[in-house]
Amino acid sequence: MTVWKIKGSVTLSNLPANRNTNVDFKFQLKPNGGAAFSTFKEVSLATTTGPGGSRMFETDFEVIVIAPNQGDKYRFVATGTYNDAACPPNPIGFPANGESNEVTPLP
Repeated sequence: MTVWKIKGSVTLSNLPANRNTNVDFKFQLKPNGGAAFSTFKEVSLATTTGPGGSRMFETDFEVIVIAPNQGDKYRFVATGTYNDAACPPNPIGFPANGESNEVTPLP
């Protein structure tokens, strides 16, 4: 039996050093011929930025419960915040709206 999995990874830089940082990953599917992506799994990660204001966030491999069909597209969208002297937390400005490249598995 084949088990399909997906993983998300982003590297943040140019943030203030040693700040509490949260990144939320939304794993999304657009069925072959579908008009839009829909979220099928969400993962939140929290840590502290390093001394240089950088940190890599990486999810575990997340199982795709329903096997992909030919032509299905997958991606993740990342959003996040960091705490600074300001309140509420500051949003992180991700390039390309935090959207990863689309991938099409080959079932």
